[in-house]
Amino acid sequence: MAAPCLGRAGSAWILLSLALAPSCAVRLGVQPAHAAVGQSKHNVTKKKPFTGSLYFMHLPKAAGDSFMSDAPKYCGRRIGGSETNYCKSRNGANGTLDRQVVAMVRDPRAHVLSMYFHCKTGHEYVMQGWHERMPDRIIDWLRPWAKAEAYDDPETLHRFCCYSPVNLQSRRFSCSHGLDEAKRNVEKAYFVGLVEHYHVSLCLLGARVNGSLRKGCNCADARDKDDEDGESGESHLNHGVQLHSAAHLPAQHLELIDNMTREDSIIYELARKRFWADVERVEKNFRVRVVCNDERRFLRTPRAMSPTHARAQARPSRVPARLPTRPRAPDAVAVSADDAPLARPPAPDADDAAESSTKLYSVGSQVRARARARPAAAATYFLQRIPARARMGQSEGLSFLELDSGGSSASLAAESNNGRGAGSKLPGCPNEGYLLHGTGAGR
Repeated sequence: MAAPCLGRAGSAWILLSLALAPSCAVRLGVQPAHAAVGQSKHNVTKKKPFTGSLYFMHLPKAAGDSFMSDAPKYCGRRIGGSETNYCKSRNGANGTLDRQVVAMVRDPRAHVLSMYFHCKTGHEYVMQGWHERMPDRIIDWLRPWAKAEAYDDPETLHRFCCYSPVNLQSRRFSCSHGLDEAKRNVEKAYFVGLVEHYHVSLCLLGARVNGSLRKGCNCADARDKDDEDGESGESHLNHGVQLHSAAHLPAQHLELIDNMTREDSIIYELARKRFWADVERVEKNFRVRVVCNDERRFLRTPRAMSPTHARAQARPSRVPARLPTRPRAPDAVAVSADDAPLARPPAPDADDAAESSTKLYSVGSQVRARARARPAAAATYFLQRIPARARMGQSEGLSFLELDSGGSSASLAAESNNGRGAGSKLPGCPNEGYLLHGTGAGR
C-alpha cells in the first residue's frame, strides 16, 4: 500500500528520526549522508562516468607511450600528457588548471636498466649519435651517478646525454624535491598503475573512469585482450631498444642501483599498496577477478631486498663469479657477471630513420630556431606540422613546448638560461631540462 502524504509534521518527524538513528535510513530506503564513505578511498567502484579533466604524468621509461596509445581503448576518451612533474601535470605550466593526474610507476631496478638501454640502443639516440656518449658497460654508467653529488649533477648528465637514474620517479612526484610531498602526491593522484601489471592497470583505470569493466578484464574471460572489433590488443612500444632484464644483473650492479633509488623504492612500494587496494575494491564491487592466480602471487610478494639491506638481517650468500646462462631470444642482451661490453647496436635502416625524422627531428630543429626569436610562432608551427601528436598533448621531446590536452593551444615554458630549460641545449645532447625535469617542468 502506498504511503500516505505525511505533510509538514510527518516530514519533520522523518528528518528527526534520520538524524537520531541513521540506521533507520536503510529500512526506509534512504541513503544516509555518511554511507558514501565506505565506497573506497580512491572511489574505484561502480558509478557514473568521470567527466573531469585527466592528465597523464609520463615518467620516462615507464610504458608511457604504450599507455597513451592504449588508455583511450579502456577509458573511451583521450588523455593528454607529457614528461613533466606532478604539479605541472595537475596545474599546467601557468598553474591555472585543475586536472586529475594519472601515472604509471615501475620497479626501480628495471627502470634504471631501461634508461641505460634506451640511451645506448634506442633508435632515436642512435640516429642522433647520442648513444656514442654512453659506455658499453652498464657499470661504467652506474658508478659515476653513484658518486655524483646530486640528481641533477651537470657534469655527469652532460657526460652521458641520458636521464639521471637517481630517484627519478620520486623527483617527478615531488614538486619541491621532498620525499614526504612525493608520497602525498602518490596518494592524491587520480590513478597510479604499475608497469609490471600493465593490463590490470588499464582495467582499473577504465573501471574508475567509466564505472564499468571492459571485456577481457575478468580472469574468467580467458584474458582475450583483443579488441571487440578484432584489432590487436595492447601496445608494446620500445623505441627499438634491445631486450634486457634486471634478473641478469650481478649483485654489485643491483646494490649501486638500490642505493641511488632508495626514495624511488619507497614510492614504488607505496604505489604497490595502493594498487593492490584498488584491485581488491574492484573485485569486490564487480564480483570478478581482475588479477589472475600467478600475477596475484607476484603482486602480493614483497620486493627482494638489496644486498645492503639484507646484510642487516643475514649474511648474504657468495655471488658466483659468473651467473649461469639461460636460453634467450637471439636479439636479447644479457648483462653477465663479468660485465662484458655490449655489441654496438645496429643503426636504424633508412625507413626507420625517415619515419623518426618525420615524427620529430625534421620539425624539432625548425621549432627550436623559431622559439628563440618568436615563441608563439614556434608553437603554431609545431601544431600545424604534427597535429595528431598535438591533439594528444605530447611534445615528443621538445622540452620547451607544453600542449594542453585538447591540442588547441600551446605555451612555451621558458626558464632562465642557466643550463636548465628552454634556451639551453647541451652540445650534441638532448635538452638538459628535458632529461631532468620533463617538458616545461622546471626545478
